[in-house]
Amino acid sequence: MTSICFGLCWLSRVIVITLLTVGLWNVQFIHGEEGFYAMALLLNLFGAVAAQKKTRDIAVIDGRNQVGGDTRNEA
Repeated sequence: MTSICFGLCWLSRVIVITLLTVGLWNVQFIHGEEGFYAMALLLNLFGAVAAQKKTRDIAVIDGRNQVGGDTRNEA
């Protein structure tokens, strides 16, 4: 992963969380409902990171250094 891609990922994550915060601040929901939407987004972000890490770990166990790299199965 290049530093540009890494920076764009963090920038998009910050933008999404900022937009959700502004949206929840301006909407007329009860506080429990606002919290539900906020927690749903944060759990979604956590799930995406956990799935990527799991995919990377499986690739390392299979003997590949990077996902999408050398796909030969060396036995």
